[in-house]
Amino acid sequence: MRRCTLTWTRVLRSEQIASFEDPIYGFPLDKQCFQEVYDALLQTLDGSDFTAFVDWFFRPSPINTTHWEFFDADTRQDFVECAQELGLLLTLQELYEGESAADKRARQGAQAV
Repeated sequence: MRRCTLTWTRVLRSEQIASFEDPIYGFPLDKQCFQEVYDALLQTLDGSDFTAFVDWFFRPSPINTTHWEFFDADTRQDFVECAQELGLLLTLQELYEGESAADKRARQGAQAV
């Protein structure tokens, strides 16, 4: 089992960490932008249990160590599911359809009137 120790608070103070891999598109997001999008989830990465660490999900890229990428496909999926549960990301079906379930219900309700 991996030994994880990096909390989000420590990431914010670190000058050696500049960006994170976007879980949907895979491109790098600087850590401030990443925090703006995923703040509610990142605040849970406080070390309160064995998976509540940044380095549970991410590792430094071997090409650019200031960029952190997902540890593997499973941790990417876990991160996406946590973000969806918190309402930070649309489901894949919503992404494919181009609207959230709430927007779809509102649109269909407006059409029925």
